[in-house]
Amino acid sequence: AAVAFALLPFFEEEYPKLKYLWLAFVLILCFLRFYFPVHYLSDVIIGSIIGYCIGYTIKKIKVKWKN
Repeated sequence: AAVAFALLPFFEEEYPKLKYLWLAFVLILCFLRFYFPVHYLSDVIIGSIIGYCIGYTIKKIKVKWKN
């Protein structure tokens, strides 16, 4: 879940028309991690938040470095 959410900011930027499809895929992935007892719900939520924050931060650093 963390890796999928970390990739989300990049896919939103590169493929803006497909961002809802990617978001749906990531949410289904998170649901399946919880539905099949692989992780607790808190693990999935915290991993998603951490993953998105890391992806967003790397995207912002990339933009600053490019300029």
